[in-house]
Amino acid sequence: MKTQHTSKLFFKRFKYKAVVTTPQTSFIRYASRRDIESLFQAESLEQWYRPFDKLSYGYSTLSVDSLNDHRSKTRKSVWANRFTLYKLFIWINNNYLPKESKIRNEGDKLAFFTNNKEIWLNFCTEFKNEITELVWPKDEIQNQYFDEYPNNIICKQLPYGKYRYKINLKGTVTKNEGFADWIKNYNGEIKASDNLLTGIKRGYYYSDGKFLYSTNSEMMLLLQMYLGDTIQNVQQYITEDELYEQHKSN
Repeated sequence: MKTQHTSKLFFKRFKYKAVVTTPQTSFIRYASRRDIESLFQAESLEQWYRPFDKLSYGYSTLSVDSLNDHRSKTRKSVWANRFTLYKLFIWINNNYLPKESKIRNEGDKLAFFTNNKEIWLNFCTEFKNEITELVWPKDEIQNQYFDEYPNNIICKQLPYGKYRYKINLKGTVTKNEGFADWIKNYNGEIKASDNLLTGIKRGYYYSDGKFLYSTNSEMMLLLQMYLGDTIQNVQQYITEDELYEQHKSN
């Protein structure tokens, strides 16, 4: 199982995360209660065949054609895991509140995000055999810090030992052929990957990693002059040592 403490909020909102890994969790993403109950109540795979004649799924591996073929691997996988899927479906319907939590359900993984520790613990207890990842605040000091600074990042050390700010860029970028040469003038106070610099030079990206590092806030004013609306947001790092020192002084 993968476990770690929260370093930044998920979706800029949530402190707690738990991931269940079990075959075909995405089935319950589209199934109605009637669909789930018919799956649970059927006594055989062949008996489960009939209720799916009129279903319409938006997920490629769970299309009507694949589900109507009782020999398909997908259908057999759903059937074999029906008790866990039913339990997941019921728990979500009884406990999931869109304003207080979020679920990402893809393939064989269902990730649950929340700020409600009690609900998170309940989810972890109910699916203790299927949980493969847990993330939670290290202590109350870090928990309160995220309440006050939801956009910040807690770390052991600053990136490359010195960068305080992370500047996230939008998916589109204004072409700037001189940007790479420009940041060289600031002796490492701004850092960007070679792929990012190439993307800015030609005016489009090929991959993720659309961010830069800066040592101080003054640099961001200069970056705005060069990149303008390309900047999406700015996140500030704080080390754990700095956080606890601040807490002592307060």
